[in-house]
Amino acid sequence: MIWKRDNEVYSRNMFPQPLNMRAKATGLGVGYPNTYTIPKAQLGRDFFYTYQEDFVVGVTNLNAPDTRVADYSDWAVTAEWNDGTRSMQATFGRGLPFVYFTVSGGDARVAFSATPSIWYNSNGVVGVTVNGRHYGIFGPHGSSWSGSSTLTSNLSGKGYFSVAVLPDNTSSTLEFFRKHAYAFVTDTRVSWSYDEANAILTTTYTVVTTLKEDGNGNVNAPLQALYPHQWKNSSDPLTGYTYVSARGTMKLLAGASFSTRMTFNGVLPAMPDA
Repeated sequence: MIWKRDNEVYSRNMFPQPLNMRAKATGLGVGYPNTYTIPKAQLGRDFFYTYQEDFVVGVTNLNAPDTRVADYSDWAVTAEWNDGTRSMQATFGRGLPFVYFTVSGGDARVAFSATPSIWYNSNGVVGVTVNGRHYGIFGPHGSSWSGSSTLTSNLSGKGYFSVAVLPDNTSSTLEFFRKHAYAFVTDTRVSWSYDEANAILTTTYTVVTTLKEDGNGNVNAPLQALYPHQWKNSSDPLTGYTYVSARGTMKLLAGASFSTRMTFNGVLPAMPDA
């Protein structure tokens, strides 16, 4: 996308966390890296949460020549695929457990990398486990998904759906995420103020959303996974849900905004000589 290397026309591996993803001709590869590896050559020095791909989200027969940035904000981006007949946009960002999709020119398609266990499929909502990781797929109410190793849907002609990584595979968790699944992220903004006398930096993170469909208990509020340095320095209430990440446990907040307060004494303009 924006950052190119080695003539890559889609993307390299991306780790917005808790999800990872990679763009390709057929759509967006998505996974949740929840186990680490330690290379033998670096034993005792490094560990990695490597790219894990559980499925590819796209449009049936999509074959885009590249992936481009359609829009971006402070910590989210909207990527776009277009092959002249079929198109897709996907919005994702740092700390967002959801990816939000709009498609045209064909049916929405979710192709799994291994045989999935589909434990819920009704009214456009799918609960699925693949490679030991749990996900929710949320189409318009009243739509349907068909298939087994690959799911497809015409989305009742509405052209939108979202996908989220779930902390577990219970029906209550799926329902909790479903209520937030139609609050599509349209903007992310960070602002701050500094109390110089007390060396306190207050930072406020705000997500702007548009509710794609109301009713059925849907709420126009996003879900955000906070990093340790955020939830440890915030008084905003959190849910009991958590995720694994290379930066430590991420804790889930249900709401559009949260703030952190940290002591900040400034930085040196230059490193001193040893």
